Amino acid sequence: MIDQKLIFLILVVLIALIVIGFVISNEPKSKTEEVTIQPYKAALQPIITTVPANQFGGPLPFIYGEVAGVGHTWTISDPHYSFSDRIGDDVTSITVKNVGFVSELDFDGQNLESISFPDLQAVNDLGIYEMDNLTSINFMNLKVVGDSLDIYECLLLTSISLSSLISSDDIDIYDCPLITTISLSKLADVTRIDIYDNDLLESVNFSQLSLVRDSIDVYDNASLTTLSFPNLKKIANNLNFSGNALTEASVDGILDTLAKLDGTNNTTEWINTVDLSGGTNSVPSAAGLASIVIIEGRGGTVATN
Repeated sequence: MIDQKLIFLILVVLIALIVIGFVISNEPKSKTEEVTIQPYKAALQPIITTVPANQFGGPLPFIYGEVAGVGHTWTISDPHYSFSDRIGDDVTSITVKNVGFVSELDFDGQNLESISFPDLQAVNDLGIYEMDNLTSINFMNLKVVGDSLDIYECLLLTSISLSSLISSDDIDIYDCPLITTISLSKLADVTRIDIYDNDLLESVNFSQLSLVRDSIDVYDNASLTTLSFPNLKKIANNLNFSGNALTEASVDGILDTLAKLDGTNNTTEWINTVDLSGGTNSVPSAAGLASIVIIEGRGGTVATN
């Protein structure tokens, strides 16, 4: 006869193994979610070769189809992605391929570490915010943002490269404490720019910026030393660069660019206010002071340290 104590011990061990297996099987797992559009309207995938300035210039052709995800399929019926209610907390990476045009992309508070839309060329609204674990974003072919581009409160994001972006309406980037560089090297046409409270931001590249329909506010970035927009031809309103750490070369370069907005050489005369005070912004050199004389001589206002 089998000893009852032995039977009891075996039962206890089996129950323990079952419990341990249940706990392990229910632990959250890190997933990489890669979704690929399989469009059923192949004609709706043109390649943008020229982009209308700051507008879509009529209805954009959008991609329609089904997106195969992890354990489910998303049906895209109105080219609108709002991932806030589509991505589980266990997904840490998402890549969406073969999507050229969408109406809206909205990422809000997920546990994602990386977001990649390598083929996206145009979007009306792009929002990435309150992402505590996000370290990488890839929109390498994005050319047009029709309305707003918002990136904020992404605590681990170290750089933002939108190196193909040509045109946008509003750009807001703030409260990303680890960002060191923002590259908008092809941006030519924008309505308004707000970049602020990014503690480690050192440089912003606006090398091709030519038209600003409203204002530029890049301020209270305590480490920002390098900023220029040497090809600017028109800006409608004020510029605020207060509270940064701009070098003498950056301060002088900004003043020189604004002094040249005199209505000649395809520029529009600028008579408004630029604030270069506060923070550890450098004082202008003799060349910068000469630019101030020109700006103030035509009615503009300049504030410096």
